[in-house]
Amino acid sequence: MKASSPALEASDLVKVYNKAGTKDKALAVFLRREIPKEVKALDGVSLRVEWGEIFGILGPNGAGKTTLIKILTTVLEQASGEARVAGFDTTEQSLEVRMRIGVLPEESERGFYWRMSVWDNLYFYAVIYGITNPEGRVQQLIDMFELEEHANKWFQKLSKGEKQRVAIARALISDAPILIFDEPTSGLDVKTSKAMRTWLKERFGSAERTILVSSHDMLLIEEVCERVAIMHKGKILNVGSPSEIKSLISKSERARFAIEVEPMTDELKEGIADMGWAVKEDSGKLIATAPDANPPYDQIQRIVTIASQGGRLKSFQRLEPSLEETFIALTEGGA
Repeated sequence: MKASSPALEASDLVKVYNKAGTKDKALAVFLRREIPKEVKALDGVSLRVEWGEIFGILGPNGAGKTTLIKILTTVLEQASGEARVAGFDTTEQSLEVRMRIGVLPEESERGFYWRMSVWDNLYFYAVIYGITNPEGRVQQLIDMFELEEHANKWFQKLSKGEKQRVAIARALISDAPILIFDEPTSGLDVKTSKAMRTWLKERFGSAERTILVSSHDMLLIEEVCERVAIMHKGKILNVGSPSEIKSLISKSERARFAIEVEPMTDELKEGIADMGWAVKEDSGKLIATAPDANPPYDQIQRIVTIASQGGRLKSFQRLEPSLEETFIALTEGGA
C-alpha cells in the first residue's frame, strides 16, 4: 500500500467497445455482415478517491459506471489513460490491486457454486483468500448479514435478495481496506436496504475503510456518501458532496417552502395563491412554490403572517432540491 497515493485514482481513462453497426449499409450488404462501430464507454474519465472516504457514482444506464468499476477491479483494460488502486497500476500490477480490494460486481451471483451451501461457498472463498481462521470469518459474516437460517441451503435455493447478501459477505471475506460495490442494494427488501446503509456508514466495522459505491439508489448515495460523481455518456459531469451537487440547480429552480399549520385553512391557500405562488397539500403540509428562485422577503413575511392568523404555525422551511431532482436536471440538460 502506497500511503502517499489516493485509495483510487483514474486519469483520463478511455474505453472503446466495438459493436455491430450499419454506418455504410451498401458495404454491409456487399460483405454480408454488420460493420463494427466504435462506442466510447469512457471518454476521458478522471477521478480521485481518498483513503477512508465513501464515494458514490451516479449515472443513467450506459453512463459508463460499470465499465469504470471493471477497470478499477482489473477485469477490463482501458484503451488509454491510467488507473491506480492503493498506488498500484491496475494493468501492470493487477495482483497487487486484487489483494487490496473487496468487490461486489453488478453480476453478483457469478462465481458461486449453485449446488453448494451458503456456508461452503463462503468457506471456499475464505480458503482461497488465505484467511487464517476461515471458519471464524465465515461465521462472523453469516451473523453480520443474518444468514444463519440459510447457511446450509444450496445457493440456488435462495431468493434474489438473499443471494445479494451472500455476495456482499463474499466481498468482505478478506477484510480488504478498499471495497468497490456495484449496485449493492439490488434485490434487497426495504429492511435490508436500510441495514445496508447502516453497514456502509459504519464501513463494515473498519473506521478507515475506503468504499466506492455505484448505484441507482438515490437514498443510499445521499445518506451514505461523502462525495458523489455524476456520470453521463462516458464522462464525469460533476463531483462534490451531495449538498454541493444539489446546489448546482438550487439557484435556477423555483423556491419551495413547506408550511405546517393547524388548522389548514382555505384562506391561507388563497392568500398565498393571490401572490402568484403555486400551492398544494402534501403529507399534511402546504407546499408553496414561488415564481422564481429568490422571492422578496416581504412575500415570505406575508405568508408567515397569514399562516399565523387564526391558527398555530408549527414550522416553515425552505425545501432544497433532492439529489434525484438534481441528477435528472444534470443528465437531461436541465441545469
